[in-house]
Amino acid sequence: MDEETAVKIYVERIIVEEKYSFSLDSIKVYKGKIFSKYNVTSHEYENFLKNLSDDSERWTHFFKRADTYLSELKESEAIQ
Repeated sequence: MDEETAVKIYVERIIVEEKYSFSLDSIKVYKGKIFSKYNVTSHEYENFLKNLSDDSERWTHFFKRADTYLSELKESEAIQ
């Protein structure tokens, strides 16, 4: 998995968790849809994050990219 895909999954999962915080079933369904959208398994994603967390410089870069992606979504009004 590349970093760009992981960033998008990370941000979109957070959005789903906040949007559907009242329904654990909905969170599970929408997280599954995110993984399907990017053709990635939850296991692949978790492994990517685990490997990333071992390198503080890459971890910081990852969060900067996540923040940028979130800003882009807000600017395009994909989220509010």
